[in-house]
Amino acid sequence: MKDAAVFVLLGQSNAVGHALPMAKKDIIDVPLERVYGLEAKENQSFSGDFLVFKNFVSAGMNLGETQDNTYSVSNCMAKLWDKRQKNGENIPDLYVIQIAIGAQGITKKFMWYPDRAKKLIPGELGKADISLYPLTIHIIKLLGKWLKEGDREVPAVHDRQDDHTVDNRGGGLTDLERDFIGHGSILNALGDDDSLDPPAEGAH
Repeated sequence: MKDAAVFVLLGQSNAVGHALPMAKKDIIDVPLERVYGLEAKENQSFSGDFLVFKNFVSAGMNLGETQDNTYSVSNCMAKLWDKRQKNGENIPDLYVIQIAIGAQGITKKFMWYPDRAKKLIPGELGKADISLYPLTIHIIKLLGKWLKEGDREVPAVHDRQDDHTVDNRGGGLTDLERDFIGHGSILNALGDDDSLDPPAEGAH
């Protein structure tokens, strides 16, 4: 079994890198050799049967809103990881998953609300209307399936929601945040590849 470096970024405007366009020199338009991401046009779905990782670029790899070539954590992480690999460090390939839409909380009126009906309308901020929690559960289940089929193992699970860093015991969270983390559950979904949800009516 080989280690897999997987970076999952879930959130809102900070996770998108909203209104922070990359300088031309920093844009990743030449696909990175050993850093991979999920291209939205092939993975932004409630009904996919597997993940399609492609060599990472800084455009089109957020499964939430469309806002490309920003200084998001995922773009910065990919660039730094690639630099370390090219400098000869013995680190594994990196797989990046980003799901984020600006200004979205976890209560009922927002797209991160766990019980929100499945909806998937892609686009830029203001047009995108995506039920982010069930999409995340589906993608993480597929990640578990991908890890298992490739005989890969993630050494540790780290879950971060905005400024809250938690472990799988849910310590240090408010009751609302703890309910959000445990609802589906994002952490449990990693090992749950046998119960992929059926597609919602009207979702693709």
